[in-house]
Formats: sequence, C-alpha cells, structure tokens
Amino acid sequence: MMRNSYSYKFKLKAVKDYLEGPFECISVAGKNEMPSVSPLKRWVNAYKTLGPNGLRK
Repeated sequence: MMRNSYSYKFKLKAVKDYLEGPFECISVAGKNEMPSVSPLKRWVNAYKTLGPNGLRK
C-alpha cells in the first residue's frame, strides 16, 4: 500500500508501537504496511523532541 501522507492518528499509533513494544523499526513498519522505515524513524525523532505535536503537519 503506497501512501502520500499518513494521518496523525496513524503516526501516533506507529510511534507508540515502536516505543512501547519490543519491536525494531522494521517490524513496526511492516506491521503497519509501510513501504519504508524512514518515515517511522523521522516520526520517532519528532515525537521524542516535540512530543505528540511533533507528529502534526
């Protein structure tokens, strides 16, 4: 599934899956049908820096 953009809710869920679970980025990205781990890594960094608002557009 290719997406041009992801919703805030989707980003937050993916970030929490990664931060709260024992999984690596590649596993979380695969579970959420993301074609790449790059967006997830950016979202995690934004979340760690700015909190949930870092995931908003």
